[in-house]
Amino acid sequence: MKTNLSDPNAVAAAAATVLRTHPIAVLATSDIRSQPWAVPVHQVTMPDGSLNWRSSRSARHSLDLATNAKAMMVLFSATNEQGEIALYLEGAVSEVVDAAAIQTIVEVRYANTSLKPTLADFSGENEYRFYRFIPTAAWLNDDAHEKTSVDMKLLLAALTAV
Repeated sequence: MKTNLSDPNAVAAAAATVLRTHPIAVLATSDIRSQPWAVPVHQVTMPDGSLNWRSSRSARHSLDLATNAKAMMVLFSATNEQGEIALYLEGAVSEVVDAAAIQTIVEVRYANTSLKPTLADFSGENEYRFYRFIPTAAWLNDDAHEKTSVDMKLLLAALTAV
């Protein structure tokens, strides 16, 4: 069933479905010389609309984000009940430093795995950190390549409706 791109609620619901069901996103960053970089990340979307992932502090995208927090993310599927669909997100990234926030991300991210990392695995001198992308704008493209803006308030409402 195709998304009704003229209905803002349907567009937001489709975007929320993509966020919930597609754990792999492509993160695009650039360094201080404006050299672009793109990398797939295994993300978990939280009810507040943020996309969170684990990365090495020394990874190129992490180093880019330390000097330029602006980023884009794309989640894409060619095999779902809606046909081709891609969600483009623009926003900013920060390292997650709050212990309670890290613990929540760990619980959600690793809920259905045998891995049981702890807060200590993502703090102190350890190499890995969680990063949080806060989208400020979003667009949905369907298989007809129509670019449709996603209302961010409706998207957040759709994410918390479940």
